[in-house]
This record gives sequence, structure tokens and C-alpha cells, in this order.
Amino acid sequence: MPLVHRPTFAEQLATRRDLVDNDFRALLLSIVAYVISQLPTSRLVNEKFDIEALKSLQRKCHRTCRALQRTCYGPTTCTQISTIIFDTFYLLSIGLGHTASARLGHAIQLAFSMGMHSDEKTDALGLDPIEVQLRRRVFWQLYATDKTRAISDLPMMINDFQGVCSLPEPVDDEFITIQGSFLQPPSRPSAICGFIVVSKLFKILSECLFHHRCIMAKIQLTDTACTETLEDRLQEVLRDFPDGSYKLSGNNDGIVQNMLAVQRANILITAAICKFALSHKEQLAKEREAIAREIHSSLMK
Repeated sequence: MPLVHRPTFAEQLATRRDLVDNDFRALLLSIVAYVISQLPTSRLVNEKFDIEALKSLQRKCHRTCRALQRTCYGPTTCTQISTIIFDTFYLLSIGLGHTASARLGHAIQLAFSMGMHSDEKTDALGLDPIEVQLRRRVFWQLYATDKTRAISDLPMMINDFQGVCSLPEPVDDEFITIQGSFLQPPSRPSAICGFIVVSKLFKILSECLFHHRCIMAKIQLTDTACTETLEDRLQEVLRDFPDGSYKLSGNNDGIVQNMLAVQRANILITAAICKFALSHKEQLAKEREAIAREIHSSLMK
């Protein structure tokens, strides 16, 4: 999740900002708890930490983080909302779905109160380019998490008619400074390009869910023509992302290639969810295997 500006984050770590800033300390603790829940246990277990020690560390990080968040008063910041997002994923990993939903709802309410959903409101604040891009990333991560929950029939807490901000720029963090953004080198795909494609897919999924719920509630706001339009948009979005044959040059080409492979897998799975949402119930059983084969074939490229 691209919720920090890496050069700024690295500088804050090096200067031990956590010693003087409770918000930053809470963010660090939430990231540790999140990472432990996401990485394979085999990569984390060592002489110092067995599985039980890792779980204990995770719980301590989360509890301390929550205690620090309770002391936060005054204007809301991107850091505070990012911390809640990491908390949400940790809570989901330990089976506390209802608590995670409540935390997500809190984060969404804070984001709207900050005007993250509106480019106009963001522009009026006169923020530097780093903060502008972080606000967009945080909003679209909230958007994606909300739509993921809604797949299982939970209410959508972000509705498109309330307004959504622009997508983040497809530029790596080292090319974004407080003075402005530089162009991404054409030979090097941005690490955030996959996040942008997935965000576009979730936008399509959001419209699918809206149409489904209108039909279920017998509200005549949509027609069947929208399905074809959404399918066309889905194919257009998928064409924007480099496929497995994309070749890179440079010292870190292996790292970037692996990153693109992970992002491509995430995109294909999200695209499959969109395809299922666009399929009629009668067709779904027949198409499920075909879509699964298509994803498998694409991942093997």
C-alpha cells in the first residue's frame, strides 16, 4: 500500500521522528503489525522470534498504537488515516471483521471531513505535491477497501455520486518533491502504476455493485446497456498495464520485474471479480472456469 512517501519516510526514520511525534510512532507500530500479518511466517521466524513471539509483538504494537491514537486531538492528518488503514488490515487478519469495519468507517469519515474526495478542496489548501499525492493514495486505498467489503453485501460507505478525487500520478516517490513532480523515466514503470490500474478496476466494480443493488431494490435507475459499457472500460483498463513480456533494463530490473509480476496478479484477480460482477447468474457457472483458466494463463506468461 503506497501510503507513505518513501524518501520522506526514510528521513523521518533516520532522524527518529518517533521520539517526538506520537502520530508517526503510531504509524510505525501499525506498519509492523500489518507486515507481520501479511508476510509468510517462514520469512519472519528466526532465533529471536518464534511464531508466538511474533504474535505477541504484533499484539503489543497494535495495543500501543491504539493507545497513542486516543491521545490525538486537533486537525486530522494523512498519517493518522494511514495508521487506521493499517490497523484495519491487522484486525481483519485476526478475524475481527466487525471491528475492522468500524475502524474503516471512522477513516472514511475523517477523509471526507478533510476533503480528500475533492480535488477542488485539496487545491484550496495550497498543499505541496507530496501531500497532494499522499491524499489521493490514501483516498483510493480507502475506496478499494470499501468496495472489497461491499462484495460480500456489506453497505458501501463511499458512493461515487459524493465525488472522488483524481487518481495519483504514475510517478515514483523519488521523483516527487515539495517543489514539484518530475516525469517518470519511460524505461522504468512506476511502482504505483499497478495501484492506479487496480483503483480504476475498483471504480468499475463500484458501478457494478451500484447497478446490482438498484436492481435488487427494484429502483429503475439503470439499464442493461451499462453492462456493455463497463465491459469495454474493463478491457481498456487492462490494456494500460505492462504484461509479463515487458522487458526492463538497469541494475534493479529483477526487483522491478518481480514487483510488476505481483501487481499483475493483483490486477488479474481484481479484473476477474469485475467480470463475475458483470456476468448474469445463469452464465456465471459456465464462465467461472473460463475466467479462471484465462487468469492462470496470463500469470504463467
